[in-house]
Amino acid sequence: MVGPITQFDFSTVLTDFFINGGGMSQSLRAEVLRKGKLSSLLKTPAVIPPWELPPKPDVSPLERRAIKGENLINKNDPLFDRDDLNSDDKVLFAVFKALNRLGDMADFIQTKKGEPLAKILDTQFQKLVKELKDFIDNAQYDRLSLDLGLLSSEISSLLTLPQEERAPIFVGATILEDRITPISGIQTTDQFTIQSTDASGTVRTVTITMSDISSDVNDYTLDNISNHVNDELVDAGIATSLKVERHSETRFGFKLDIGFDETVTITSNSNESESVYVAGIRGEDKLGSGYLAKIDNLGDTDPDEVFFNQIDTVNAGDRAESVAIDSNGDVYVVGTTEGDLGDQKIDPVAKDIFLQKYDAAGNLLFTRRLGAPFDGTAFSVKVDANDNVFVAGQVHGLLDADGHGGNYDTFVSKYDKNGIEIFTRQLAPFADDGAFSMSLNTDGDVFLAGFTKSAIAPDKAHGGNSDAYITKLDNNGNLIYNRQLGGFAAQNDTPDNSEEHFDAIAIAPDGSVWVSGEEDESIFIAHYPDDENGAINKRTIGNAGDDKITDLAVDNDGNVYATGFSDVPFLNVGSLQTHRGNRDAFAFKLPIDGGFVYRTFLGTTEDDKGFGITVNPTTGEAYVAGRTTGTLDGETSSGRKDNFVIKLNANGTQAWRHQFGGGFDSKAKGIAFDNNGTNILSRFGLPNGQVPPDSSELVTAVSSARAGDYFFMSINDGPNEQIIIEDDDTFGFLAFKMRQALGSRITTSGTVQFIDEDLTGRFLKVSALNGNKVELIKGAEGSDGLEAIGLREKTLFGEINDDGSNDFVQTAFGLGFTNDITIKSKEKAGEATALIDFAKLTVKKAHRLLTHGPDPEFKPQGRAPQRILDQIATLESALQRLQNSTANANAGLLNTNSNSNLGIAAGILSLSPNKNNTRLF
Repeated sequence: MVGPITQFDFSTVLTDFFINGGGMSQSLRAEVLRKGKLSSLLKTPAVIPPWELPPKPDVSPLERRAIKGENLINKNDPLFDRDDLNSDDKVLFAVFKALNRLGDMADFIQTKKGEPLAKILDTQFQKLVKELKDFIDNAQYDRLSLDLGLLSSEISSLLTLPQEERAPIFVGATILEDRITPISGIQTTDQFTIQSTDASGTVRTVTITMSDISSDVNDYTLDNISNHVNDELVDAGIATSLKVERHSETRFGFKLDIGFDETVTITSNSNESESVYVAGIRGEDKLGSGYLAKIDNLGDTDPDEVFFNQIDTVNAGDRAESVAIDSNGDVYVVGTTEGDLGDQKIDPVAKDIFLQKYDAAGNLLFTRRLGAPFDGTAFSVKVDANDNVFVAGQVHGLLDADGHGGNYDTFVSKYDKNGIEIFTRQLAPFADDGAFSMSLNTDGDVFLAGFTKSAIAPDKAHGGNSDAYITKLDNNGNLIYNRQLGGFAAQNDTPDNSEEHFDAIAIAPDGSVWVSGEEDESIFIAHYPDDENGAINKRTIGNAGDDKITDLAVDNDGNVYATGFSDVPFLNVGSLQTHRGNRDAFAFKLPIDGGFVYRTFLGTTEDDKGFGITVNPTTGEAYVAGRTTGTLDGETSSGRKDNFVIKLNANGTQAWRHQFGGGFDSKAKGIAFDNNGTNILSRFGLPNGQVPPDSSELVTAVSSARAGDYFFMSINDGPNEQIIIEDDDTFGFLAFKMRQALGSRITTSGTVQFIDEDLTGRFLKVSALNGNKVELIKGAEGSDGLEAIGLREKTLFGEINDDGSNDFVQTAFGLGFTNDITIKSKEKAGEATALIDFAKLTVKKAHRLLTHGPDPEFKPQGRAPQRILDQIATLESALQRLQNSTANANAGLLNTNSNSNLGIAAGILSLSPNKNNTRLF
């Protein structure tokens, strides 16, 4: 993290640099280089760098060079793909050519013809800058190293933990648009309890009854409730208070200020009503996001959408796939992210799996990431009777040292209610497989259903192509049995060469198992007793078109409910809705024995799909979630593809339809029913339970790092010291381990701190001290812990005392790009030109070091030429703007501190060539 930047008079400092002979603190020492590690370089035959080659006579016009659409760097370019170049010069020459192209773009924007195209070309410019950064970061170096930003002495983690509150607060969800409207749904008989426990263990309890505020529900405004509650709390000797929080001009809710040394729990004593929660996708690909929505007032013909929370990262795709509810009414959502999420401001290598927990009011309680080595997808989340949370899906790569498998593998992870991982089991043959669905029985045993492309266990036969499988684990992740179904013609496991997979699984109250899936061109539903070898009763549902059963649910009587979609009218619906054309969603209810209770199509004349189904287990009322490209009866379309939820009565008739979307392509994927989903506290926007909720300090809980992930640290080119992340490491203890790797708990070489700042939260900061070199080095691909904790591979250089006593050679070069370099205007393009010029001169300096050794020390005399003084003036505005930037430098390319900015200016001007390409100083 970068603190406030001190204001400087740049003209005074820079002029002193040129007139009085000041130098950059990272200068190289000729004697050390000539006698030390780079002495062999001075014997290397010189090569002609690209900046000394004569220009080609057919150079394209500036406009054409600026707008050409090819990649920035062609690794096969004969300019640097040559046997006579060492690896460092290959990188330098490639970077120089790339900088020339970026310079052409910046120069073109400063022309009359190019200025109108600034914003359009800036999009391409940003892509090319990222391409250059990726190339520099991943290049193979021998003696040198480059950084697109500036050399720095410290780096801070992008991952931040919330502040360690001395007097915690909890800000509830937005519930009203003003302070004078009464909160809807509150009854005079509603009650809730606030319990406070102080440091001495004294417990104080207050019960709030709404009729004590007023007998008129129209008086239940935010301020009236807050005033009454606080009076009661003061009378009971509780320091905690309830306040009205203004989120914005038209968004209001409650806030709890927790008293010093008090632990507070709030509990609803009121009547509770039914709700459903929906998880899904909004938008497509990189612009897509996940969401969690809550719908209540389910007994009415027009239900209420209580909240719609977007699960989103910037410029990255996110998906929410499944949702489940625990005994406290808290909600768990799983899905996939390609970017940062919550406090975890880290981009995963590819796609990672997330687990989020919300309270019934929609307040986010925590975010967890699995830490998939290369790629991962979550398909299902379930909660057992003890509020343990299970996540299942598919992952690419080994999740731990004990993992095994092939390409894509099935996994299941168990977490406690606070998001602490209890176990992860990777279930895999040496071929692709994955779990599409998961269910739990009353004992907490785990059933996984999906596909495999080889034998899932040594005693199982592979039927060819893709086989369906079921795996049963106990609550601790131990295997109970596997069933592999490779083309079960007739009723049982008979291998053939067909394609099978299970798409959904549900466990009946008697422990028997319902599964649905596909076998070649047909879809089926099957039932079997919970037995590894029990007979399977399979019913083919459809085999004539594009159809699929996507989800199953069961009620207390063991009836199974299914949803899916089909483009043919294969169901005999009787008096219920018929197939209306294209693809239609469908639902049916089937008992363990006997015929269908009902079959019905759902949707419009356009394209409709059902993806999730849940049921009130007592009444048999079902809720189907999906997406439509049309308009449901009585509803309004809001986008090209909308979400929908349809309630079905016990006989299959439609009680209501709810269509929602918000103008984006949307898809409702998972749905869960909560018999007690809404109460007085959720209507207040507050949680039910401890406030604030318990949070974890473990590295493996709050980051995507997994136990066993590792990285290295090195001092002054010494040995790489390995730091292994363990399952009980906190960030404070990890900082201690990193300090130990630096040599001692308090060292003069460098240090690692776990910082607690007032505004930005808590984070790791690594610093190099006293002219020493500290390197942060990634672990192996798939096991790297460095990026997982929010740091990146980086070489740090402590400020050098100018006494020649350093025992290492400075061979790292910072090109000086800022995190906000842009060409979106003529002025910005001019600033970009200055930074690009500095970067090009730095490349030349690096090559000069390789070829000729360090430049001799030189002290300039007299007044600098007017051209240099003009350049100083031009740079002052750019440097001043950089100094005033409030952006977090670690989120970009470099640390924009003032000393580094002076280094840019000094570097540009001290390296500036004259027309004969010789150095001025």
